[in-house]
Amino acid sequence: MTYLRLIWLYYESEKPLPLDAATLAFKTGSDESTVTMILSAFFKRSDNGWIQMRCESEIRQYQAKAESARNANRARWSDSSMKSDKKSDKESYPNQEPITNNHKPITNNQKPKNQEPSSSDDAKASRLKNVAVWESYEKAYFNKYGVDPVRNAKVNSQISQLRKRLGDDAVHVAGWFLTHRNGWYTQKMHSLDCLLNDAEKLRTEWATNTQMTNAHARTVDKSTGGGNVFLKLINEGYEP
Repeated sequence: MTYLRLIWLYYESEKPLPLDAATLAFKTGSDESTVTMILSAFFKRSDNGWIQMRCESEIRQYQAKAESARNANRARWSDSSMKSDKKSDKESYPNQEPITNNHKPITNNQKPKNQEPSSSDDAKASRLKNVAVWESYEKAYFNKYGVDPVRNAKVNSQISQLRKRLGDDAVHVAGWFLTHRNGWYTQKMHSLDCLLNDAEKLRTEWATNTQMTNAHARTVDKSTGGGNVFLKLINEGYEP
């Protein structure tokens, strides 16, 4: 189990493990001697930390794949936005004659009006925000399960709905969701269905740094007395 936890730490940070065995023992819940033995057997010591070649290879592949996907998405959105802008201009001014060199320059008495953001600009900004949410979820999913999550039309719609419901917080909640230890989420392998279904609940848990597991829910349900029991548990440093 210590070996697996070290591997998880490696994938989570996407860089070599620190050289301090005591720190790693604390993070993995193991003892220093066990950690040192595993590091010596399965990792290579370097000036930058403990290196695991398989992890390095997987991380490089993931980063290259993610960067390629981001570039492709940006190119697609940019092309789509440009086509939308041209179509919008053509529809708005179908009979407008092209501007020639004979038109008069704008003088001080002909100041241009401030232009309001077009609908195409708003749509492009919305798409960019949706991508940020997806990338947050995709990276956290890969770090946890070692594979990329499925991407299809249903998933795109779910990501859009999640951002509309949570606003800018959706980026943070989407990645944090993969750390949730709720048994139902784990059984469903942290699917977007679960994330979207409990969006507001998960946002509250993320904001309060608390996870509502079954055991935690029973504790809150049985608690008595005045005040906000949920916040009381948080203030007392409760860890599910």
